[in-house]
Amino acid sequence: MSSSRPHIGGSYALADAARAHRDIESRHTSGKLLLTP
Repeated sequence: MSSSRPHIGGSYALADAARAHRDIESRHTSGKLLLTP
């Protein structure tokens, strides 16, 4: 059995969720994004 880890492309504060969404829409990110409280 193998395990894989997702590629973390960035981390944003929850207050910056709108910016994270814009970055996703404009394809300025790769991998998964984390929203932290």
